[in-house]
Amino acid sequence: MNAILMAQEAEPNVRDASAAGTSPADGECLVCFVDRQLAQSGCDGTHRFALSFRDHAAPDVAEFLGELSELGVRRCDCEIFMNAYWPSIRLWRVHDGEDELEWSSESVEKLAPEQMPPCAGVSPGSTQPCSNWERRYRW
Repeated sequence: MNAILMAQEAEPNVRDASAAGTSPADGECLVCFVDRQLAQSGCDGTHRFALSFRDHAAPDVAEFLGELSELGVRRCDCEIFMNAYWPSIRLWRVHDGEDELEWSSESVEKLAPEQMPPCAGVSPGSTQPCSNWERRYRW
C-alpha cells in the first residue's frame, strides 16, 4: 500500500480524534470545557474555546458574547476564570492552621484545588456552569 493511499485512509480517523479533543463532551459545561481546553492549549487572546462550545453544545443561544461580557469576559477565554467563575468553595483545600493566611491572590492559589474534578454536568444546550464552579464577584 502506498503512502498516499494510507494517508487518505487515516485522515478521517485523525480528524475524528482531533474533533473529540476539542469538542465538549456530552453534558460538559462551558466553564469545564474552557478550563480543559486552556490547560491543553493555553489562551490565544480570543474567545475561541467559548465560541467552540457555543457552536457545538448551544448553537441556539443568542447574545452569547454579550452575556459573557456582562460577566466580565470581554477579551478572551481566560477571563472566565479571572472575572466570572472560580472553583466551588466545597472543592478548596482546608487550611491546616499552621499560619494565618490573609485573603490574597497568593492564599487563593494555596487553597484552590490543584486539579478540578470531572464536570458535574449540565442540561443539553445550557451555557451555565456545573456545580463545580461558583460566580466570582469582584469588588
